[in-house]
Amino acid sequence: MLRLGLGDLYDVAATLAARHTQAMVERDTSFEFKSDTANKTSASMFRGVLSEAWKHCSAQGFAETAASAQRNLTYFENREPSPEARVVALYNLSNVFARELQRQCCVQLVPGREKYLDQRALFGDRVETAFPSAFKDIQAAGNSLAVELHTATVFHLMRAAEVGLRALAYDRRVVLKRRSQVLPMDLATWDKILEGLEKSEAAIEQFPKTATREAQLAFYHGAMIQLRAFKNLFRNRVMHKREDYDVHQAEGAMEHVGEFLRTLATRITEKTRTPRRWTSGLLKP
Repeated sequence: MLRLGLGDLYDVAATLAARHTQAMVERDTSFEFKSDTANKTSASMFRGVLSEAWKHCSAQGFAETAASAQRNLTYFENREPSPEARVVALYNLSNVFARELQRQCCVQLVPGREKYLDQRALFGDRVETAFPSAFKDIQAAGNSLAVELHTATVFHLMRAAEVGLRALAYDRRVVLKRRSQVLPMDLATWDKILEGLEKSEAAIEQFPKTATREAQLAFYHGAMIQLRAFKNLFRNRVMHKREDYDVHQAEGAMEHVGEFLRTLATRITEKTRTPRRWTSGLLKP
């Protein structure tokens, strides 16, 4: 996502205007006949303006202005720019910049929403490390919420939650079959994976009653409750265009999916899993 640095762009515009005015004054007062030191100082400032314009406009995607600044830098690299040349160059550069500014569309965020924008680890570093496949959708969910695309927020959150769902299936060694053939987990539906996880949860219930079994059962049962809620409240509806969501629903989904993935990340990742039957060493995350 391109983020316009409005402060930098303001500096470019203000500096171009100020230096253009200065160059006009110097031209009108025959500044070129003043001391060599003064001339060199103005030439140096002129090149500095071009360099700053190139740097900031390149970074902000103002390609035409950046290219114009670069051409001027190249042209005046070995030439001393006269006041007249500076007036013309800065005037033309200002016009190019103004045209590009007019073509830009900016989005103003509701105060407080900036905390969701372009966040690398919206749900924390541990989740980012444990579930790298969810990173793009978590970030996209944050960006969508920042710009008030609430249904899109839910859509991306369900994709992120699905990474957790499949990690749980990997952790519990869930194997799904169709016509006696093993079904690849990335092709399985939520329903099929949940069915497999329910069988795994039932197996845990058959373990001898110990504090370790209770901790293991609580972890997986809690995850299953959240997944069923996601499926019924959000996943099926958003994937099949049955409902649009408002800001409160999107924020609620953000909170619950974040908590779900943070909880999973205390025990499992996409690449690591716990034993089928926990030992006492897993009582605490």
